[in-house]
Amino acid sequence: MNLGGITRLNAGGTINITGTLDNTVGGPLALTATTGSLTLNAGTISGGTFTSSGGSSLNASTSSNNQLSGVAISGTLNLSGSNNYVRLTNGSTFSSGSSVTIGTSAGLGIGQTSVLDNVSITLGSNSYVAVEGNTNASLGSNVLISQSANTTGQVGNNYNFSGTGNLTNGGKIQAINTSSVININPTGTFTNTGTLLAGSTTGGGTININPTGNGVGSTSPTWSNSGQFMVDSNGVLNLGVGLRQRV
Repeated sequence: MNLGGITRLNAGGTINITGTLDNTVGGPLALTATTGSLTLNAGTISGGTFTSSGGSSLNASTSSNNQLSGVAISGTLNLSGSNNYVRLTNGSTFSSGSSVTIGTSAGLGIGQTSVLDNVSITLGSNSYVAVEGNTNASLGSNVLISQSANTTGQVGNNYNFSGTGNLTNGGKIQAINTSSVININPTGTFTNTGTLLAGSTTGGGTININPTGNGVGSTSPTWSNSGQFMVDSNGVLNLGVGLRQRV
C-alpha cells in the first residue's frame, strides 16, 4: 500500500481507517514522519506488511471491529491509550524484536490459531491479552508478557468476543514488578510449556491461574503444565483448580 501521496501539513491531524484496506498490492503499508500515523477506527487492514519509522505508528480506537487480518507487523502497534483494542486474525505475525504496550483497560485480541511469536507485551491496569471467541491460541517461545508495577492484567480471558478460548503458553509470562498481578484465565483450558515467573529481588508480583473451562470448583483438569514455575523473592504463584502436571 503506497502512501506516498499523504503529507501531514501540521501535527495533530488524524487519518482513520474505517473500512477494509487491502494491503496485498503496492508494497508494504509504510508509515513515516511524512505520512504520520494511522488509526484503525472500526477498520481492517488485510494482508501485506506494515512498517513504521520517524515516530509514526499504527494506532487503534476503542472499536471491537479493529482488525489486522493476515498482516506481517514490522512497525509500532500503539495500544497505549485507554480502551484501545485490535484483534489479530488469519495468521497475523510480528517481526523479531517487536513490542506492544497495552494501556488502561485496553486489549490485544487473539482470534487466530497460528502461533503468535516474536513480541514483548507490557500490560497496564486492567489490560488484556485476550483469546477471542472459540479460538485455540498459542504463544511462541519468543513471546514475553510483563505486568507493570501496581497494576493487574489479564491473559487469556475474552475481551470482546465470547466463546470457549484455549491458551497454550510457550513463552514467558512474568509479574516481577512491585504489586503487579497477572490473572491467567482463559474461558477454556490453559497449557503451559513455557515459563511463569512471579516476583523478583526488587519487587513482589503475583500470578493467578484460574481457567474456567470446566467451571469453578471442577475436579476435571482445566490446565496442565510441562514447563517451568519460577517464584523469586516476594513473589506469589497461585495454582487454581484442575492442574495436571506433566513431566
